[in-house]
Amino acid sequence: GDVFTVMGSAVSSKSVVSVFSLYQKADANAIAIFGLMPYQNAGEDAVTMAGLAGYQNAGRDAVTLMGIAGDQSAGRNAVTLMGLTGYQQSNYDAITGLGFAGYQRADGQAIILIGVAFYQKAGRDKTVERAFGAFSTLSAEK
Repeated sequence: GDVFTVMGSAVSSKSVVSVFSLYQKADANAIAIFGLMPYQNAGEDAVTMAGLAGYQNAGRDAVTLMGIAGDQSAGRNAVTLMGLTGYQQSNYDAITGLGFAGYQRADGQAIILIGVAFYQKAGRDKTVERAFGAFSTLSAEK
C-alpha cells in the first residue's frame, strides 16, 4: 500500500510520501517535501518540493520545485521550477523555470523561462538543437 514517512527511505507498490527522504521507489507517486536523495523513481510522478534529487525517473512527470536535480528522466514532462538541472530528458517538455540547465532533451519543447540552458535539443521527427539558450523556448516545427 501507500507508505508515509517522516524521515527515512521507502519502497512501495503504490505511493511514497516523505517529509524528509533519502531514497524513494514507488509504482505510483514518489513525493518528498524535503529531500537529499540520490535516487527517486516513480511509475507515475516523482516530486521533490525542496532539496537535492540526484536521479529522478518518472513514468509521467519528474518535478523539482526548488533545488538541484542532477538527472531528470520523464515519460511526460521534466520540470525544475527554481534551481539547477544537470540533465533533463522528456517525451514531452523539458522545463527549467528560474535557473540553469546543463542539457535539455525533449520530444516536445525545451524551455528555459528565466536563466540559461547550455545545450538544448527538441523534437522527435524533426530535431532542432542549439548550444546555448537564454530566456527562450526551443521547439521543432511540425
